[in-house]
Amino acid sequence: MKKFKPLGSTIMSAIIIISIASILVSSSFFVSLSTILRVESQRDISQLNWISLALVDYSRWILTADLKGSKGFYSQIDHLSEPWAQRIPFSRLDKLLGGQMDEADRVLFSMSGFEGYILDEQGKLNVAGITDSNKKKQWFKLSLKNLFYILKIEESKFISFYNSLIKNQKNENLHNGYRYKLLINLVNDLNVSDKNKKKLLEKIVWLPEPTPVNINTASIEVIASIFHEKNLSKLDYLIETKKKYPFRSIAEISSTYNFNINNLSGLISNKSNYFSVSGYVQFNKAEKEFFTILKRDKNKVFAIYEEEV
Repeated sequence: MKKFKPLGSTIMSAIIIISIASILVSSSFFVSLSTILRVESQRDISQLNWISLALVDYSRWILTADLKGSKGFYSQIDHLSEPWAQRIPFSRLDKLLGGQMDEADRVLFSMSGFEGYILDEQGKLNVAGITDSNKKKQWFKLSLKNLFYILKIEESKFISFYNSLIKNQKNENLHNGYRYKLLINLVNDLNVSDKNKKKLLEKIVWLPEPTPVNINTASIEVIASIFHEKNLSKLDYLIETKKKYPFRSIAEISSTYNFNINNLSGLISNKSNYFSVSGYVQFNKAEKEFFTILKRDKNKVFAIYEEEV
């Protein structure tokens, strides 16, 4: 009498072997796929970094070129009609470099691009005038208080913010770009609406040293704050004038607004040394935002703070 092995056991063994083999094959494919994706991701991130670096270098170049100037008195002042102040809209790389790429690259670069802009940081009220040693501390304090009033942020919030500035004025990072990060934290600690936080951060800055407000690039709120003017309508003519004809000297401002030049000596200017570069870069599936603060000193422009958002 012949003995037969259970058929069910044979089938089960075969299924287990096939399953194990399938798992091994799938694992091998997954590892290979993961490796490919990882390499592609590293490539995309590397390209992002190169593009953002190129945008910062471009900003340094255009700000350096602006120092040399080629348009008479415009080379001696900074204003919002200059090339550096023009925003670069989102630009796809396949449109910019299409003629130099093959079809495969063109498909890849169609999902890649960048945008960015340069901002004059001296178009804001610099709270370093409060934290650093200078003869105008009290004036800057009253200017900041007036800015809170203009932005309709209650005085108690100003007092809280001012006390925080004084408390942090001996911070070890006060003399480099990290003041930017600290300022954001101090504003975020204020118990005010997100809208008011945004408005305040658009109007103030904390630079490595006290700086005057650039009258040609500042908003009406910032100009009013440094003039200690609460009635913005008194500055309408000044604002309209500077849009058409940027001020070539501080003396010219007196024809648009009645003020004492001696009181504002060292507090307003028409040139700037500190700028920021903000931008967004996309390459294939990777993307990032970046922010860099630049200082223009004599014939050089260099970064003092860099951050990836």
